Amino acid sequence: FIYKADLDLKKHKASDICSLIKASDELSIDVLNEHILEFVSQNANRLINEDPVQILQIIFQLDIFSNLRNTFLQIICDNPEKLVNFENFYTLDKYTLIQLLKRDDLKMEEVIIWYNLLDWACYNVRDEQEKLDLKEVEKWESGDFATLKDILKDFIPHIRWFQISGKDFWYNVKPFKEALPEELYDDLLGYNIDKSVELKSFVILPQRNKNKIPAKLIIFFISHAKNRMSKKAPIT
Repeated sequence: FIYKADLDLKKHKASDICSLIKASDELSIDVLNEHILEFVSQNANRLINEDPVQILQIIFQLDIFSNLRNTFLQIICDNPEKLVNFENFYTLDKYTLIQLLKRDDLKMEEVIIWYNLLDWACYNVRDEQEKLDLKEVEKWESGDFATLKDILKDFIPHIRWFQISGKDFWYNVKPFKEALPEELYDDLLGYNIDKSVELKSFVILPQRNKNKIPAKLIIFFISHAKNRMSKKAPIT
């Protein structure tokens, strides 16, 4: 017997659609895969708005969506708050987050990107009972910084460090000195004293965005990241 049914994906939530995508891929249902691919391509904004973490991870996990990856990243780059303010942002996988950080068109001030990365990294500490609190960094021990350094090491090359102002470096990067490569920190310190200093650790990456965000908004976003981190409950 052959059964046929109409599937209206518009009636389903993004999380349900993601579950269906996984099941369809595992079962290799070609007709359903084609239907889902068409729906996802036509409803990218809606899916991002509902569940940016799940949909991004699905897009990067399954080859069927390879041609849509740039489209979805572009949506996030234009409105990164949709992702970083999402309640489950910290569950985004490392690979997908790195793909986002590689983008030159990510429309967010670099110091805000840095603080959201810290937020993500602190929550992804392996010891669930010892989450690092960004609001109490002065209480951290050497082992805490070593743990953070290990989590951040693959992200470090993708941060546009030299787009961070001297003031933001002092207040928002310097406290995490022990989590950074020594040569990078020395370069940042030297660069903020003398812009003509010869850099030893990094090639300066292209400027990520040219439209500056007002200082008051930068302070707000950093404060928001700190407060969000302190409110998160440990994963059980």
